[in-house]
Amino acid sequence: DGRTWENRLTNENILLSSDIFIDGRDYLDLNSLRQISQQTGLNLSELELQLMLQAADRNGDARVDRHEFIRIM
Repeated sequence: DGRTWENRLTNENILLSSDIFIDGRDYLDLNSLRQISQQTGLNLSELELQLMLQAADRNGDARVDRHEFIRIM
């Protein structure tokens, strides 16, 4: 639809995506973001997922921890 991933996120999608932390994980990785994209119907491209991860990953460990997640939201 021509919008960037930032513009496609809604409050509902953000709340749904935060549920992934309930599975006992303290982080999101590329696979987690891919799963969230599918579950929320965003269906982001691989490039969009990679850009999202890079934008949120402050410490460069290829993961987004809870603090990084909250910071970007």
